[in-house]
Amino acid sequence: MTSTNTSTNIFTTNIKLVIPTLGRVKNQQTYNSFPAKYRPFMYFVVRSHEAKEMRELYPKCNVVILPEECPKGISPTRLFIFNYFKNDIIYMCDDDLMFIERLYVMVSKPDGTEKPKWTNRKFAETDFDILYNNINAEIADNKHWGGCVHAAVRPSISERNYPKNTNYRIYTNTYMNLPALNNFWEDADFIKNFNDTQYTEDFYMNLVLFTKGFQNTCFTKHFVSEKQYAHGGCNESGRNLEIHNSSQRKVKALFPDFVRLNEKIMKSGPYKNKMKISIIVYAKKSAKYGLKMLEESSKETI
Repeated sequence: MTSTNTSTNIFTTNIKLVIPTLGRVKNQQTYNSFPAKYRPFMYFVVRSHEAKEMRELYPKCNVVILPEECPKGISPTRLFIFNYFKNDIIYMCDDDLMFIERLYVMVSKPDGTEKPKWTNRKFAETDFDILYNNINAEIADNKHWGGCVHAAVRPSISERNYPKNTNYRIYTNTYMNLPALNNFWEDADFIKNFNDTQYTEDFYMNLVLFTKGFQNTCFTKHFVSEKQYAHGGCNESGRNLEIHNSSQRKVKALFPDFVRLNEKIMKSGPYKNKMKISIIVYAKKSAKYGLKMLEESSKETI
């Protein structure tokens, strides 16, 4: 659990914050977002050429070096993380995240009545403590993976699915109780497809877990945001528009009943006037299917 001993003022948590990073040694937004007391529980996962400088700049954190034989890219990096931390509860975050609290408040109207209004504020230190305690509470309720809603899908949040939602797509930040997830990352088909869907691998993993019967929790009171197309990260490991679109199509081919593709001509950014595919994941539908398969499998073993 996450707690502070009031007599000694020593903070402790059972959750390891894991941050894969590349090309952003001096630009660690996620690190800067978290309070200093979390640093002994942070684990940067880096390539060997950045390890020395990372240790010098972030001496209170842990630095884990990827093996030289680990292929380049975020998919192989995440596979390494699953194996390295297989006995742990982790909160795996991209290195460029900002954490925001989304509040649902009532405001007065001129006629004396009240109306609901959404307002946002930057996480305070206590908000990170609340988030970690909420993660542990969800794990105790058999929701062994999940995370905070991403700013890109924030507009879909309503009073109905606030402050949390069950079975929703998660990306850029994922908590995982790895010992409870049946070593899904060791399956040969998963490894192949996870690598083949690189840069959409998070959605592929969502669908694998849902269809295996693992429900999740998406915190809609907390959300994360990031600066798109920033230098470093996946952009340094080979991501381009062709690879992005191809990986989106591959996820659709693997889960045709639970995925819809949306093709759009971009109006701005590095892909301006080019067609970019975005993926729509039918999370609740795939989770319902997974629970049904799990129930049928249980009947067969009786």
